[in-house]
Amino acid sequence: MKSLKYAGVLGVLAAAALVVGQSQQPEVGAPVVDRIGFPYGYETNYRLLYTFDHFQNRQVRLCYGNDIAASSKPGEPLPYGSILVGEFWAALRAADGEPVLDENGRFIRSGTPTVFVMRKERGFGTAYKSLRNGEWEYVAYTPDGRYATRPEGTGGCANCHLQAGAQRDWVFRMNLYWYRGSGAQPDGVIKSFRFVPGTLRVRAGQAVTFYNDDDADFHTLTADGGAFDSGRLDGGGSFTFSIAQPGRYEFRCGRHARMRGTIIVE
Repeated sequence: MKSLKYAGVLGVLAAAALVVGQSQQPEVGAPVVDRIGFPYGYETNYRLLYTFDHFQNRQVRLCYGNDIAASSKPGEPLPYGSILVGEFWAALRAADGEPVLDENGRFIRSGTPTVFVMRKERGFGTAYKSLRNGEWEYVAYTPDGRYATRPEGTGGCANCHLQAGAQRDWVFRMNLYWYRGSGAQPDGVIKSFRFVPGTLRVRAGQAVTFYNDDDADFHTLTADGGAFDSGRLDGGGSFTFSIAQPGRYEFRCGRHARMRGTIIVE
């Protein structure tokens, strides 16, 4: 009889634990109504904010913004009424699967894009529940305005944009627009008042892109012999250049004497 009692108690405890476990599962959802709408004519009516070569996904991503989104300022949430449109293109690939580069060192678009649209309005986003990104909602379309991902299937979009965080208003890569970053793949960066790598080897005529990752200060990339000079390069910005003549090129930051680097052109 005791064993039956204990079995009953254990059964009750297990059931209670199951209920508690289920109640702790995050609530997720998505809108069932499209409150965004395909923005016909965005290619001419919106501003092209940036073009980003996405190495991980082998994509070329163009981001357009309406006038409200384009009026946004660094460090501030995007204003209500902002609409961002992302054209996601597959990058043209070589036989080895790596992206083919154009003469400027940029990925080349191929195929037909998917058009992702996100919009911020007061009261938007509640349907995503635990995945809510402030007051943004998402829909994906084909270029002719048909659905690629209906509103009720956009929980994955919200989940992805959670990674951008509230500090960036759940929006990726607006710094490329604000600080005029090219979106090209970097060959070097400025980090903690250093050029990384300190010595870079490139081919003659190759497009070279450096990003300034020192957000709190601006620098320059200035060749000792005058082969290139970025001028003022603010945090988040980039500088792309090429050198036709093989040789060894020493360069420096025009503001910080200890910041020096070398480019070897082969």
